[in-house]
Amino acid sequence: MFLLSIICGSSACVNGESGSRSAPSSREVLEEFAAVLNRNIPEFRRVHDPEGFRIVDGRPVAFFVFNLADTANAYPKNAFDSTAYSDGNPFTLNSRGVYHFAPLRLNLSFSHIGVLAKGRLKVFSFLNCEGKGDSLPDVVEYVTEMGFDNTVVARVRNYRAYGTYFQVDPQSYVMCK
Repeated sequence: MFLLSIICGSSACVNGESGSRSAPSSREVLEEFAAVLNRNIPEFRRVHDPEGFRIVDGRPVAFFVFNLADTANAYPKNAFDSTAYSDGNPFTLNSRGVYHFAPLRLNLSFSHIGVLAKGRLKVFSFLNCEGKGDSLPDVVEYVTEMGFDNTVVARVRNYRAYGTYFQVDPQSYVMCK
């Protein structure tokens, strides 16, 4: 199982049940999403962009982020919405959410889900990639444990409908299930 607990540095969260927790910043979470994609999909750097997935001017580059708990909280909102945010007006994640993130390129569309709840981020990688990643039932169970409602759970089950992909050529197809 490739389940990761991320962003548990000194200022991001406290281990254990007692003590205060501060939620990671939106920028920290976005940078972690980019880092996860770079680690998990190294061929993107080799083939498409040597700088890899990253955050520039307050927005994700080469990947989308879609909050399944608040569908208005997504970047990009459509395939042509690449300049709506800047350092002065960055894309900001909600402090609590279930985030579907993946490369924009359909031929590298390995889906990941980050659950931001209770001051912690937990990432499920390579969702539904047989023999490679985490399973959808694991995500559904965790999202339910974190107290998200049935609407969010239904969106998690249908996560592929929430994302922005572009097809490079007619042979491109969605990776995994």
